[in-house]
Amino acid sequence: QRRAPLEPEEGLGWDAGIEQRLWNKRVTIGATYFHNDLSNLIGTTGLFETLNLGSARTQGIETELHATPIADLTLLATYTYLDAEKTSSADITQPKGARLPRRPRNEVYASASYLWYKKLRTTISAKWVNAREELNFGGPNFDIEDYNFVNFAAEYEINPHLSVFGRIDNLTNEHYAEVFGFPALGRAVY
Repeated sequence: QRRAPLEPEEGLGWDAGIEQRLWNKRVTIGATYFHNDLSNLIGTTGLFETLNLGSARTQGIETELHATPIADLTLLATYTYLDAEKTSSADITQPKGARLPRRPRNEVYASASYLWYKKLRTTISAKWVNAREELNFGGPNFDIEDYNFVNFAAEYEINPHLSVFGRIDNLTNEHYAEVFGFPALGRAVY
């Protein structure tokens, strides 16, 4: 049986946001609403063959807080809420109205960065992801595990033309998978 040729994804989207600076521009808060209507959404079968899944809608809100409460300290926090839904029944593995796979409903990111003695910058960051689903070929989607991780990075400026840096990803050695069945690396040092 010959498959129809893969058509390119197409989409029409828009977003609107607001940003406010406070406290002599040391704090910035913002929020953005986004909406996308997609057609010819590309996906895969259980045998990793690509196909067009039909149409889908993604919409949600992104928020951000950026602050410099004292000199050399930068704080950042973001939150994204995503509603991602299939709007056609073109693909037999997912009914109309099903959540799109692997798209988290909630994602939170936070980081703190400090510049020590104008030479050494250290940054710690964390990410939390939840409410994801995976395709269950021939059945309804199933929930997949939430995950979180912490990263640490440092950069030392030897002179204006030379810096050394290093980082530790997944500092707490969490066991998780961003894509079901493909585990992420454990702690890694670079």
